[in-house]
Amino acid sequence: MVLKNLKSGWAAMLLKLIGIGLFIYILSRIDRAAVWETVRGANPLLLALSFALLFVSYIFKTLRWHTLVHAAGLKPTFADSWRLFHIGIFFGNMTPSNAGEIVRVAYLRRDGLHGGTGVAVTIIDRLFDVVIIAVLGLHGIGVILGGRIFLIAVGILVAALVIMAISWRWMRRIIDRAHWLSFIPKLRHTDTALMLILSSLGAWICYFAWTITLGTALGIWLPLHLWVAILTLTGVISALPISPSGLGTRDATLLTLLGFYDAASPA
Repeated sequence: MVLKNLKSGWAAMLLKLIGIGLFIYILSRIDRAAVWETVRGANPLLLALSFALLFVSYIFKTLRWHTLVHAAGLKPTFADSWRLFHIGIFFGNMTPSNAGEIVRVAYLRRDGLHGGTGVAVTIIDRLFDVVIIAVLGLHGIGVILGGRIFLIAVGILVAALVIMAISWRWMRRIIDRAHWLSFIPKLRHTDTALMLILSSLGAWICYFAWTITLGTALGIWLPLHLWVAILTLTGVISALPISPSGLGTRDATLLTLLGFYDAASPA
């Protein structure tokens, strides 16, 4: 058992090294003087706006987390939810696929929530992003990779939805029997559902606005639909569990996709 755990630990470490190795390779190949000149020539107002948009996106994500925790039975203040959400962000940034966010469960248990409920809250919080990125990912595939691959991706998504629909009755039985999942039906209440949907959309709109504003400040110009496609596919690739917080994989994917287009400033 100990040997098995050691092997799995080494495997996880080697996977992390893939992304780190990519990042080091990228740093060794870039023209650092040109990068510094680009940063020096950046539009300061757009840079400030981009960071403000990033901050707002985290407010929306915290609001979604806050809503889920309240539905689960705890009554933290928004300030408490803000702290716990960012504790998860901190640990998530150090682990592949942001798996470290599960540390929030320990804090929820400390406050009296069942451990299974805490895990469910954390998973559902991530699922909202998964659903949005799946839909936007289809758009990205269609724009960048072409119609045939787009149709294949649509087929896979439809098959997944059919499987979920077929298995819903079985899942419903599990929810009814597991007392620690009793909060899930509350998520269907109009006010709660609306808050979860709007906060998720607000977070993603701010995310795209942040990245596009930052790119524009640095002199990168692309049509909106290309920005959305590139950023979505970059997000999908960076979610692979081969680097801490997408380090290296995100950079390599973004550089590759931007390289397909003339993204230089028209000026």
